[in-house]
Amino acid sequence: MNPHKDLAITLDKVRKRANLISLINGTIQSCNTETLLHTYKTFVRPLIDYRAVSLTNISDSQLEVLLATERGILRKIARLGRFFPSQDLYNIVDIPPITDRIVTLQTKFVKRAIQTNNPITTRTLTQPPRRITTKPKQKVTFPPARLLSITPDLPDDFIDHLNSLPNSIR
Repeated sequence: MNPHKDLAITLDKVRKRANLISLINGTIQSCNTETLLHTYKTFVRPLIDYRAVSLTNISDSQLEVLLATERGILRKIARLGRFFPSQDLYNIVDIPPITDRIVTLQTKFVKRAIQTNNPITTRTLTQPPRRITTKPKQKVTFPPARLLSITPDLPDDFIDHLNSLPNSIR
């Protein structure tokens, strides 16, 4: 599965679970922000945390989609408008951005992988990547030259005619 499709599936699951926050917020009129934030940390954020290692090679635009989804959910939790500044949003909610969390989880994964005695992991992390060698291009023999190599007993006038042809045709 490619990273773009994996991220799309993850974001779809995140949005579906974020509807739980909207339902709690809509049914309980005086629902506390801490309760909604706890619901987010318990049910929604682990989906992204679980995929942190597979999100290492996503592009910046895909990462921005992930951030926008998280900011939309946090704005619902804090009951703020769509155009509320993002940095102020993270200060009000008092939660680090998802990108910081992803980087933290990825570094923990690499440190844990280095410290294990698993030979496959050790070899993968210590060996330089193998270069994929390409086959050298084979010299293409053109039909008249191939004909000469196959049948050596051609008439002399035909061989003279082949030799008089330009190299591009030969």
